[in-house]
Amino acid sequence: MRALLLAALLMVPGYAYAQGGPCLPYAALADQLSRTYGEAPASAGLTGGADTARRMMVEVWSSPDGATWTLVLRRPDGIACLMASGEHWVAMEQPIVGRGL
Repeated sequence: MRALLLAALLMVPGYAYAQGGPCLPYAALADQLSRTYGEAPASAGLTGGADTARRMMVEVWSSPDGATWTLVLRRPDGIACLMASGEHWVAMEQPIVGRGL
């Protein structure tokens, strides 16, 4: 099913692969993830760098039960790119230190 979403996103004219995955306006990507998978943003963080105009938001979207998840890179120009997706998302309250993760 996720492959079908990725294929559909690739057919959107005017958008190409950037940063590793299919890209389109953030609102369109958010709508697709919400409607198709019931996913919502679960966590986010800014990429590093001194040039604030080039910093990007990295977001993890997941379904409420963690059955599916999607890693999204949100660019300053309002375009978002799918970076990875999968199943069985587990949210952690504290980072696990010293366990090889």
